[in-house]
Amino acid sequence: MKSVHLLFFILFMPISLLGQSGINDLINKLKVAGNDSEKISAYEKLIMHYAVKNPDSSEYYGNLGIAYAREKNYLKGEARINTQLGRIDESQGRVVLAKKHMAHALQIFKALNYPMGIAEVNGDLGTIEANKGNYDTAIVYFITAIKGHKEINDYKGLMVTASNLGSLYLQHEDTINAAKYLLLAEETSKKTPVIDQTISLYNTIAIMYDISGNKEKALEYFLNNLKLSDKPGFVTSHIECLLYLGEYFHNGGDKEKALFYLEEGLKKARENNIPEMQANILVNIAQIIKSNKPELAMEYLNKADTICRNTQNRSFLLSIYKERIELLANQGKYKEALEVAIQKQILNDSLYSIGKARDLACITSAFQLETNEQIKKLGTLSRHNITQRNELIIIAIFLIVAILVLLFFYRKTIRLNKETLFHKKQLEEIN
Repeated sequence: MKSVHLLFFILFMPISLLGQSGINDLINKLKVAGNDSEKISAYEKLIMHYAVKNPDSSEYYGNLGIAYAREKNYLKGEARINTQLGRIDESQGRVVLAKKHMAHALQIFKALNYPMGIAEVNGDLGTIEANKGNYDTAIVYFITAIKGHKEINDYKGLMVTASNLGSLYLQHEDTINAAKYLLLAEETSKKTPVIDQTISLYNTIAIMYDISGNKEKALEYFLNNLKLSDKPGFVTSHIECLLYLGEYFHNGGDKEKALFYLEEGLKKARENNIPEMQANILVNIAQIIKSNKPELAMEYLNKADTICRNTQNRSFLLSIYKERIELLANQGKYKEALEVAIQKQILNDSLYSIGKARDLACITSAFQLETNEQIKKLGTLSRHNITQRNELIIIAIFLIVAILVLLFFYRKTIRLNKETLFHKKQLEEIN
């Protein structure tokens, strides 16, 4: 089986498959929202709607949501929007900003003593650190999140976080700890409705059994998942199951069954217009048929290439180039293989440059964000200092007036005392 990957922000399910009528409904909900919570929920749905296809629009609505939350002094809403923006940033590779948004959200949730938010953000931070390769830090975040979800009986959060931690251990071939958390996630999943993450969890458990050598148990899980996902609303999960079954049979040497499941997955990916999964399956099919049908395999790779270029998925293009080079070399077409290798290196260098530029932009954006926050704090502090100064001036004036009044009455009392003594002396002389 191919290496296990962490689920993509498993508590974050973008609804990008909604049509134009869906976006119109979301915008209308934003307009008619009756209270702050409903307003923030509408902003969150708009952010999720654009998360995959148009991240810039997600960021636009996110900034509007934060501005609204701050205007209304709705701290929980501000934290929720920051969490969503952090997830978008992480998915786009803007790790610096992602961590900044998450840290800000976590700070607010802790100030509000909101356990659900604290647990979710810790899980998100675990995913960010895991994707960066910070293994130990990710584990700490995941364990903290699991503890938080347990304390409030949040079974969905517990399931997906334990699943992520189990996947992380499985990636590092620690099958003992992987089994501990994956089976915890499986037991917890019985207390929640079936969602996409549930099926992904069961597929990960199947991979665990396959790696451990229990092929029959792995196949049992894969087939059950295929049946479980064969219903409306689970198209992506169903195709994922078909892809895993194709890989399972390919690794087991049964090319005929492998091609059956992969071609079925390709058909469904085309029917539901899911280009990323089409490209993935095309490459998998090419790997199976390249030995006896190299021309057809190259045709599949070319189709996958076109899809990746249309969706601007440059990272996956590297995998396609790798398959092309191997296929051409096996055919003895070394000159063509060399040309593809050069293209691959150019693309790799380009991705590296883009990554560096993006990191620099992220650092700049993060600095600007922090600077704006500091300016805002300084403005608040300045206003506070002015207020304090005015209050001190008023108090000082009051004290001066009070002292002058007391001094006036004191001098008047002394004068009256002198007059009294004078009159007393006169009376004594008259007597």
